[in-house]
Amino acid sequence: FGYEKLNLVNEMDSEALDFFNKKQYLEASEVWEDLIKIKTDVAYYLNLIQTLIIIGENEKVEYYINEIENKNLYIGTGKFDYLKALYYQKNENIKKACESFKVSFEKGYDVSKSFLDYNNCFN
Repeated sequence: FGYEKLNLVNEMDSEALDFFNKKQYLEASEVWEDLIKIKTDVAYYLNLIQTLIIIGENEKVEYYINEIENKNLYIGTGKFDYLKALYYQKNENIKKACESFKVSFEKGYDVSKSFLDYNNCFN
């Protein structure tokens, strides 16, 4: 991958995280979008999707969810399923949201539990 590129992606990720922590979500999303063009890393995708959900960029969220699935990038932590569920919830597809929250929770992503309760997914 190369030392220079590694430094570049680390700097860019740090910059995006800084924007995110300052609630400058549009700027953060732009940096992560540029970053994944340089290095394909599921963490960058997940951060990008989370940020896009916050700013309501639903078409982009759907695009990057599909990209993760098509490239088989997601890992078994449950965060991807959680973010997918948030996307479905935001689009009022509660059935799919519940399915994804359940998968996320089963993978050990405990944050999903409150959303399962909130969406009444157990009934």
